[in-house]
Amino acid sequence: MYHFVALFRKGRLNLVVLLVFLMSGLIGCKQSDSSATEKSDQTISSDSLQLNNIHFNDLNGNSIQLSDFEGKRVLLHFWATWCKPCIEEMPELERVRPLLEKENFQLLLVSEESAETIKAYEKKSNFDLEFLRYDGALSDLKIYALPATFVFNEKGEKVREISGKMNWDSEETITQLISLP
Repeated sequence: MYHFVALFRKGRLNLVVLLVFLMSGLIGCKQSDSSATEKSDQTISSDSLQLNNIHFNDLNGNSIQLSDFEGKRVLLHFWATWCKPCIEEMPELERVRPLLEKENFQLLLVSEESAETIKAYEKKSNFDLEFLRYDGALSDLKIYALPATFVFNEKGEKVREISGKMNWDSEETITQLISLP
């Protein structure tokens, strides 16, 4: 107890608390430098989340229901403008989009930031990607770190969840996505 009080008095308690949060992954983005094969180990099995449970808005405020994409595979990528690994993935996502579209995928990039913030990023970055806004809390979707990606099959069932930065345009990642049920 004495050491804890001594740290607090010296102003180091805040640093200790901050380090604990950063090491536990509760603040900011989650970044992984491992290969795509190792990243596939981070995937989580499908749960009860389905396309018809999730609603978004386009950047003009129009309601988008993911159930509208039933019959397509949906790669739902959660990101933020302040997330460095998210921003680093954007060029790869743009390059892989045409390949995925040929395999019946719809790529949607979702942020919980304001529409104005997303529009400003879209204008500045000039990426040809479909950006959406999520009005709920990402924690409601069990997302606690960014980037995060949900992959849905043609029936609207979540078949894969990916946490952390990926090498999206690698042959191995594309093969893994295409081979999902």
